[in-house]
Amino acid sequence: MALSNAERQRRFRAKRDAVPAEREKYLMKGRERYKQECNSGKRKPVEQLAEREKRPIRKRWRIQKRKDRARERETRNIFDNIQTPVSSSDERQSIRNKSSIKRKRREEAKVYRDKRKLEPEVSNLQKKVAMFKKRLYRKTEECSKLTPDTPKKRTRKLLRHLSSKDAKRSLFKCEVIMEAIRRTWRKEKGQSRFYQIPLQSNS
Repeated sequence: MALSNAERQRRFRAKRDAVPAEREKYLMKGRERYKQECNSGKRKPVEQLAEREKRPIRKRWRIQKRKDRARERETRNIFDNIQTPVSSSDERQSIRNKSSIKRKRREEAKVYRDKRKLEPEVSNLQKKVAMFKKRLYRKTEECSKLTPDTPKKRTRKLLRHLSSKDAKRSLFKCEVIMEAIRRTWRKEKGQSRFYQIPLQSNS
């Protein structure tokens, strides 16, 4: 079956456009012809046309530009497939492993940077905690001075600041003094009166 004129033209254009150099040569001739026709007055430049006449021309340009970009992508993909050999499964696994290692290193670097950024803040918080501890200690000391000094409190203070040996010595002295006081009271008030005084020892 014989081809129609339109089909022959379509095949001719497809064959011509398949070669980038031939396609560029055709476009260059078209641009030169357009300039010559504009200079001779046979055709008006697009910028001199009315807005109604510009719209179909620009539409054709956009369609042609999309076709050109699609053709360039297809040609580039074909060229890349020819140049790049098909990688084996081991090579693909190696690429994935390298990508995983890079990602892990990026995450570790980010954690390190975040840690360095937070160090001054942590240091300031530690200083504030120490400062508030000192304030609390001073307030506690002030409050303890305002409360009455009871025998129980004096005993705690004595045991807090003395060693075991010093505490035993102090308690022994207290017992000696208490015994002396008891003897004095026995002589003055008698045995029955002595057992009623609040200075009795529980030892």
